[in-house]
Amino acid sequence: MQIFDALDISSSGLSAQRRKLTAIASNLANVDTTRTDEGGPYKRRRVVMLEAPKMTKFSTMLDQDMNWKDAEKLCSDWGGHFALKGILSVEDAKRAVDIGCTGIVVSNHGGRQLDGARSPFDQLADIVEVVGDRVDVICEGGIQRGTHMLKALSLGAKACAGGRLYLYALAAAGQVGVEKALSIYKTELERDMKLMGCKKISDLSTNNIKFK
Repeated sequence: MQIFDALDISSSGLSAQRRKLTAIASNLANVDTTRTDEGGPYKRRRVVMLEAPKMTKFSTMLDQDMNWKDAEKLCSDWGGHFALKGILSVEDAKRAVDIGCTGIVVSNHGGRQLDGARSPFDQLADIVEVVGDRVDVICEGGIQRGTHMLKALSLGAKACAGGRLYLYALAAAGQVGVEKALSIYKTELERDMKLMGCKKISDLSTNNIKFK
């Protein structure tokens, strides 16, 4: 059993949204949200995680027998652009190209699968150097602002992707929240490129990056 504390805004204007998010959380993880500590404009809600059946089900869905030959067959059967996600080493990137992948997603799955795994950004330069001219390299994970995108693109990534970057906005405000989040990213990207003197994405290069 895990216990977490979360601040719950008690404003009446957010009550409906709060009930909706509480219902979602309860459905996903059987969360007990019945106990609260009253007082002030904020109420501290004690959330007790009883179990997480959805996560347990997800774990059982992972096929440990899946191998490179299976991935190669999927790629061949698909017959079109095929991207493999979860690449973190140069060796795996090369193998992905060898089996016919046209794209690879450099990702540690948000760091939730293997605690302590290196970040995608730390692996990006080495992977791009070896296979960047043969496959589209997408950097996924840890993208939280426009400058993060600029760094990844400067190292040779063809694109950036992320889950939390839109999921938090989706949970807070639905489609409107996602559209707002994407708008913020776009604004940051354009503004920071102007500050760097770059007029287009192709102007970005490793010359923009300095490692300490």
